[in-house]
Amino acid sequence: GGYIVKNPSTDKKIDSSMFKNRCYLSSSLEGIKWGKLYKNTHQIQIIPKDEKTTFLLDGIQYRGKLSVFDISSKISLVIEIDADEYLRSILSGKFAYQAIHQTTLEALAISMRTNLYHKISTSTNPFWDLKSSDHDFRGSSMMLINPSVDAAITATKDLIMVYENRPFPTFWTDHCGGRTAGYSTIFRKNALCPPGVFVPFSQKSKDAHRWKCTISKEEVASLAGLDELESIEPYKCSTTGKIYGLKINGPHLTFREITFVDLQKKIGSHRLQSNDVDIKLIDKRVEFTGYGKGLGVGICLAAAKEMSKNGKSTSRMLSAFFPDTKIIKLEFVPQVFFEDSQEN
Repeated sequence: GGYIVKNPSTDKKIDSSMFKNRCYLSSSLEGIKWGKLYKNTHQIQIIPKDEKTTFLLDGIQYRGKLSVFDISSKISLVIEIDADEYLRSILSGKFAYQAIHQTTLEALAISMRTNLYHKISTSTNPFWDLKSSDHDFRGSSMMLINPSVDAAITATKDLIMVYENRPFPTFWTDHCGGRTAGYSTIFRKNALCPPGVFVPFSQKSKDAHRWKCTISKEEVASLAGLDELESIEPYKCSTTGKIYGLKINGPHLTFREITFVDLQKKIGSHRLQSNDVDIKLIDKRVEFTGYGKGLGVGICLAAAKEMSKNGKSTSRMLSAFFPDTKIIKLEFVPQVFFEDSQEN
C-alpha cells in the first residue's frame, strides 16, 4: 500500500507514494537505498498511509512503522507497533491451534502485558525495547490464527499486574511439578517480583509427568566446552529444589558454569524437559530424571486449565500464581515506572 518516508532525526518527509514498493534495502557511503537512493540520509522511517497496510521482511509480514538505521554499513530495523498487536502475535504463535479456556487465555494476556510493561520501563536501549529473535515475534502473520486469543486480548485491554506498585517480569510453564519458583531465582535477575507458590493440582499429577533423558558424558562435556566430564554440581533453589545452574567439572580442576536455561537450549527442551530434575553420572552417560515440563516459573498451564474448568475467575487464577499482586488498568507506561527502575 501507500507510504510516507521521513527522516526520523528531523521528522521531515523526504518521499511518499500511493503505490506499493518492493525492493531490497541496502546501505552505502552515499546513503540508504530502497528502490531509490536517499542521498546523505542514513536513517529513514517508513510509515504506511493505512493502518491495515503491512510490509514484508525476509518473508515475515509486519504491521506498524518501520525505522531503518545504517550503522557502520549494517542495516538495523526497528518496528514500532501497538502493545496489544505484539501480544496477539506472541500468544497466537504459542497457542495457534490449542483449545484453551478463555479464562486461562485472559490470565496469560494480563501476565504477558505485565511482562511487556516491565521490559519497556527497564529498557536500557533508547531505540527499541525488545529484540524480536529473543521473543519469537513473528509479526502480523501470526495474528488471528486463534480467535480466542484476540478475544482474550480485547477483554483484558490495558490490564496489568503490579507487585509493590510496579510491573514485574512474568513467565509461564506447561507443568510445574507441584511448585513454582520466583522469576528472579531461576533466571538470576535482580528484579522485584512475587515468590513461587505451591500448586496442589500439579503436585497430585506430578508422577504422571515424570520423564527421563540420557546423554553421553562426551556430549555434555562438549556442550560445556570441556575435554572430559568428571562431575556435575547443580545449583538449586532452596525452597523448590529446581535447578537454576550447574557447575560442570572436567579434569585438572577445569570447570564451566552454565545456567539451566542455556543448558536446556543446547540439549533441547524436548529432551531436557524441566529443571525439576535429578542428575546421575552412570558409567559413560549422564541420566536426567525429572518431573513436569518447563522452567517452573509463573503460571502453570496444567493447573490453570483445571482452575478454569472449576469456574475460577481470571483475577483469582492470577492471584494464585502471583501472590501479593493486584490488577490495575493502565493505558501507557507512566514515567514513575522508569524512575523506579533507575533507582533500583
